[in-house]
Amino acid sequence: MSSSAKRLPLIVELVGTPGAGKTTLSDELVALLREQGIEAATVLDAAREHAGRTLLGRVAERIAPYSLRRQLLWQVFYLLSTIHAFGFSRDHPSLARQVLRDQMRRPIPFSARHHILFWFFQLAGRHRFLVATSKEGEVLVVDDGFLHRAVHLNASHVHEPDPERVAAYVDLL
Repeated sequence: MSSSAKRLPLIVELVGTPGAGKTTLSDELVALLREQGIEAATVLDAAREHAGRTLLGRVAERIAPYSLRRQLLWQVFYLLSTIHAFGFSRDHPSLARQVLRDQMRRPIPFSARHHILFWFFQLAGRHRFLVATSKEGEVLVVDDGFLHRAVHLNASHVHEPDPERVAAYVDLL
């Protein structure tokens, strides 16, 4: 790696069923890493800080009254993550196409497919934004990531998941 190349952050993704303790474990892991002197955060903790690292975030911090800064920085994070979702699709066209194609074929209501796609691309945008705004050596702990999202993309009460589609998705990750 050249000296000008940016080192990507370490991303730790926890996978498990709802209520299994992913969020609790992620908070504990962040605390342990910080005790070791490693800069670490969960996605929710990192959102506003990373938004503040951008030009738009710095402007928001300067002009907004203190009482509104947290809310405004969250909106900056949300906006920039949404923009980054398009960049993610451009960077990973095979994955984006597969997710879209597979969801359009599922025998579930359109509203459910729309919800699943919305959250997949929100996750993708948030992931890309956080990586882009990370400092060298930072650790991001994710309790709802791309592997975890495989459940939402492939499981329902209407049909059995297709193991080949699940494997193809995981291979593209």
